[in-house]
Amino acid sequence: MGTKQSMLLVAIATAALLAAWLYGLPPHAGAQHARFGKDETAPVAVTALPPGVPAPAHRNRTPSRTSLPTRIEPLSDQFAHSRDLYGFVSSLHGSSQLGNGEATRWIAQAYSECWTYALDPAGFNSSAQAFAKDSEGDAAGVVAAFDRISSRCRRFAGDRIGPEAILDLKIKAAAQGDLASEIEVFAQAAPMHPDSPSFTDERRSLLMQRALASGDPAAIAALASLMGPSARPGSAGAMPAGSVRSEAAWNLAACQLGIDCGPTSNRVVYACTFGGICGFNSVRDLYVRGLLAPSDIPYLDKEIALIVNGAGQHGVEQ
Repeated sequence: MGTKQSMLLVAIATAALLAAWLYGLPPHAGAQHARFGKDETAPVAVTALPPGVPAPAHRNRTPSRTSLPTRIEPLSDQFAHSRDLYGFVSSLHGSSQLGNGEATRWIAQAYSECWTYALDPAGFNSSAQAFAKDSEGDAAGVVAAFDRISSRCRRFAGDRIGPEAILDLKIKAAAQGDLASEIEVFAQAAPMHPDSPSFTDERRSLLMQRALASGDPAAIAALASLMGPSARPGSAGAMPAGSVRSEAAWNLAACQLGIDCGPTSNRVVYACTFGGICGFNSVRDLYVRGLLAPSDIPYLDKEIALIVNGAGQHGVEQ
């Protein structure tokens, strides 16, 4: 276990499972219209202040040290900075069970990072040594990428958190209303059924419009694979679609909107550990020096700007 070939076969099997579920998914499936998992719990509504409790009277009063609210770090930052993804996941289980789709999505993300290590820690570390030996001048970078995963995932060793569990979590997050998860599940299944009425350009476009309207960088990043080579060129109107450059534009737009895209970001680390593409210090560097043709570069920033400018607007002119 641990070879790129084995990972690719598992990825194909996972995509097949995703397609089997998504093939019957109606548009706008959400927590109110779909049930996934016998332990699913309905989201908890936000309630008003209890009767008799007055609203704060002095909104402009400078708070004292004791009344300062505790700053809650966004889950994306908690994930990026975590040295123990097992503990990170444990802290999210309660929110996930209460219907928080974002929490469920980040549990799935932690599993996605850790499952190959958890299945075979020794094999994972052997792969690190083999990759480092075969690397062209960046053995230290390869070792650092593998070490980051093995360190963050060490408490998952022996746990069964493979593709089936990841699939269940992604479906659950989508059902709980997490747009990024809905797009991600759709994007993984769509290439297997290019002529199916369940995967039309209209549905792709609708997901794109919802993501742009949300302004959510996670949803924008999820669109990268949906609008990449699997999409029909021109299927997204004026927005980039149908090429590796399109995929790069959506990912790099998400970087500008706040997704972690530095040297230890999951995109850079995963490209090395799961794809053998190592030696890059950012997502942009990965695309510009590693994945795109030189002829693509002059057009890239214009496409990124088009996406960033569209984010947060309610609807996209088609």
